[in-house]
Amino acid sequence: MSSSPRNSATNEFCDTLRISWMNDGPLSTQRQCSDCVLGSMQTELNSPLLFNAEYAEGFQSMTASCGQGGYAITTPPSYTVTPSASASATVIPAEPTMSCSAMHPVVEGDSCSSIALEHGISSHSVAFLNGLTPSCSLLSVNQTLCIGAQCPTHLVGVDETCDDIVASLGAGVSQAMFLAWNPNVDVLCSNLHKVADMVVCTGPPGGQAPPPSNGSAPNPTEATTAVPKPTDALESSTNNCGRWYKVRMDQSESHS
Repeated sequence: MSSSPRNSATNEFCDTLRISWMNDGPLSTQRQCSDCVLGSMQTELNSPLLFNAEYAEGFQSMTASCGQGGYAITTPPSYTVTPSASASATVIPAEPTMSCSAMHPVVEGDSCSSIALEHGISSHSVAFLNGLTPSCSLLSVNQTLCIGAQCPTHLVGVDETCDDIVASLGAGVSQAMFLAWNPNVDVLCSNLHKVADMVVCTGPPGGQAPPPSNGSAPNPTEATTAVPKPTDALESSTNNCGRWYKVRMDQSESHS
């Protein structure tokens, strides 16, 4: 099994460290140049789905200023679609398998941001659920879009930073939470300027599950007693767990 990377100096898990660092505020130069941060960015850039040429250029500049080597990235090949010999000239798209809370017919003047604001979702959700490019350049009139789970939204300004947005949300929201709600924003928020005039979530998509009412019967599938903690679990993990899940190799960290 492939485990989460660890900090070479302290042997702590990188996932735990990054969350702690983001909650402390802007990253110091030492933390930005750490293997936990650079290694995570390298993993993202070596993924065909996450590679971005401008992000790659910034990463190379960052490793140079940090004086760090050994973080090679490979430009992935462009995607191509080769129709089968039996494919007809007219392609009928398959029905979407994702859960759509609504459908939106695209009209003249629509953009991913205007659609996101109208329905209370992020621009990323519009693009991701409908197979569009991050810039929504493939949006076309008469196209019908799947609308996903709603969230509180915010239109990103040109000069805004993640710190600005998180600070405006109150003490109960951390940068780690903001990044979890907006997977298109990288771990350092260095690409936020690329989503200016785009809509981001300022709360969890779909909202939080309401607590059970008093006197309600427990879910019969819920564990009622704790099981022993596995020997390879994170030391800081709680002991009060009803079940544990072992991550398979193909589920190992691809990005943070």
